Amino acid sequence: MPQTYTQSRLPRAIGGGWFARLSVFLFVAITFSSLVGPDGAGAQPTPEELLIEFQGADTPPQECMGIDRPEEALSCFWDNGFPYASLCPQSLYSPQEEICPGPRVSIADFNFSDEIPFRNSLIQSLGGFERGQFYNHRQVLDFIEVLRDRLGVTDAEITFEQAGLSSVRMQVDGRAPRSSISAGFYVDSFDGFVGTLTGRHFVGINAPGFLEYYLQGASNGLSELGASIPVSVRPESTTRLGVRAYDADGHYADLRGARLSLSVAQYAPGAAQLPRIASYGGEIVQETFRAAGFTPQDDEYLSAFVNWELDTPDFFDDNDLRLSAYWLAGHGLSSKLSFSGSNVSDLLDNSEAVFRNFSHMELMLGSISTAPVSERILLGGQNLRGFYPREIGRTTNGNFTNWGERWSLTSQFELLWPIQRGFSDVSVGVHADLGLISDDNFDIASYGSVGLISELGSFEDVTVQLTLSRNNFSRNRLALSINVHR
Repeated sequence: MPQTYTQSRLPRAIGGGWFARLSVFLFVAITFSSLVGPDGAGAQPTPEELLIEFQGADTPPQECMGIDRPEEALSCFWDNGFPYASLCPQSLYSPQEEICPGPRVSIADFNFSDEIPFRNSLIQSLGGFERGQFYNHRQVLDFIEVLRDRLGVTDAEITFEQAGLSSVRMQVDGRAPRSSISAGFYVDSFDGFVGTLTGRHFVGINAPGFLEYYLQGASNGLSELGASIPVSVRPESTTRLGVRAYDADGHYADLRGARLSLSVAQYAPGAAQLPRIASYGGEIVQETFRAAGFTPQDDEYLSAFVNWELDTPDFFDDNDLRLSAYWLAGHGLSSKLSFSGSNVSDLLDNSEAVFRNFSHMELMLGSISTAPVSERILLGGQNLRGFYPREIGRTTNGNFTNWGERWSLTSQFELLWPIQRGFSDVSVGVHADLGLISDDNFDIASYGSVGLISELGSFEDVTVQLTLSRNNFSRNRLALSINVHR
């Protein structure tokens, strides 16, 4: 009689043994589903069900022989065409655990939903699938991530149906909205009213993908717009061409500029080899800096960058090591090394309190004065709440030569407690931002702010956050932000 296996039963299957003698008539339906919320959050646990009827069992793969741990051995079988492998029943009564492999299954053909507006050949290549290959459990799970992260597919579902004596047909269902948009605004006691609009629209020209854009405007004169479009889409990478223009009237300095960029994002789902290059690219930039009491400075420069993904699971869920180089007209070459990491975790094992941390480190390499002003190390604004943008690390008059410091370290901590769940989620908590900055003489200065946070989420597409902060200059800041995703 056909058996059913689900991912949640895996520990019991390993501990208790599970296998069925399979019947003569062939029938298979293997379903993988992953529900991905429109907010782009991390992948949900993937429920899986197998219902298989094959005659007999095939020879186990040679590469899985000699593996001592049953969990690792089963994973090896599942990744080499044996989705129905399990511990044999006799393992319950024997000190030596034996794996019953079951049938070996290959993928004969592919079908893709019309709701995914990409070429079938491209979708297949992004998953690395080939007709006639053996079923690979890890490859299927990685493909669900690819559908979500690269193609924007929501409600992804992969179904396997009987195709032949020992083969299946893979059906990929889901929906990739051709257009999506999100809007938000925040009211800040420093910056006044700021509104943002971001969106993307599918374009099916030479490199099928999404045209992405954003607009931003503020009551204090801040305005910015940008857009990017794919110029190459390959299984291992996506290349995008982007443009950005901005005109910001800041509390201490005004910045106006334009950028033309070309970037390449590298993809390696399930990659075990870290560190790895995650992205690289370059920009052509023209900027003008102005401030009261300063001579305006025009910067024209080329920049290039490389981002690495590191293996730091004990400290950060996501991390990024970036090396940037700048060639400033009339000044020469400079560079900067930066590291960013973030993580979200439960405060205690049995607690609903959530702890969030975002840390950022920067180090200027070479002469600071030869670097573009906007790329120098200054603190305030997004990287240190409670302070004006570029408030820390600047001089008060003359010119911009002495703006910027040698290195900085900032950490933003948040501790939130849920007080209501259901129709709307409400959380309250505290935050603390700490910033350290140093000049060439290693004179280290510290800055920080603490405050209260209240968050409200409703309908899974509306988020509201209210923050009250006070910095070590005894200055208060109140900010309200609302974001809507569609």
